[in-house]
Amino acid sequence: MSISLPEKLYAIINKTYMEVVNDVLITPTVWPVSSLLIWYVGTNVQRASGMTSSKANSNQEKEVEDLMTEAFSKNFIDYEEYPRTADIQNRCVSMIGRLFNIPTDHRDDAAVGTSTVGSSEAIMLAVLAMKKRWQNKRKAEGKDWHNPNIIMSSAVQVCWEKAARYFEVEEKYCYCTPERFVIDPEETVALVDENTIGICIILGTTYTGQYEDAKGVNDLLIKKNIDTVIHIDAASGGFVAPFVVPELEWDFRLEKVVSINTSGHK
Repeated sequence: MSISLPEKLYAIINKTYMEVVNDVLITPTVWPVSSLLIWYVGTNVQRASGMTSSKANSNQEKEVEDLMTEAFSKNFIDYEEYPRTADIQNRCVSMIGRLFNIPTDHRDDAAVGTSTVGSSEAIMLAVLAMKKRWQNKRKAEGKDWHNPNIIMSSAVQVCWEKAARYFEVEEKYCYCTPERFVIDPEETVALVDENTIGICIILGTTYTGQYEDAKGVNDLLIKKNIDTVIHIDAASGGFVAPFVVPELEWDFRLEKVVSINTSGHK
């Protein structure tokens, strides 16, 4: 007796991966074996529509899916072969830059940015840029440039720790407390020394979604005449704060903010 595909799929939900492999190999199905295994591992085990522990958007309109499908054949990082993808990227960077209040005092003012494969890559670029800026400044001053550090909350997303370790930057933490789940501006600025390449401020922490006090840190750096820059990790709040709390100063309106990353899938 043959078994229908839906029955087959539901029958394997509670089996282990190897049990599924053995089962699929000996049972005929209208799907290729590889397709069924990918379905089991990638879709059945963790359905995107059932993700409640993440701030990621896991569903979208059919028009979006159709557009994505039509673009599968385009290598969007090959700008020479597909120059229009670069045009789209630059227009997006310009729009987002203005959303984040880049200075527009002069006609030629423009945001500088790039698309990345997720916030992790964006943060890698931010840490690398801050490190290079600090190193160049130290070299120009004839000072040692071998021991950089970066200051961040103990609630940062793990990609910040990866970036620091990949690029050999010491991690200095402003630790959360049972009563405070974000950085304290005073404690944060007190951690700055001559080897600090920058400070990470989170606009929407992973654990609570709270916005850290970017303006508080910025104002203290100016008050104390400390030459350290701020990067805003706006992966969660970058497309929320400008519309929900437009009066909140966290972006390029602040003098010390030099870079921001944000995610469209949050």
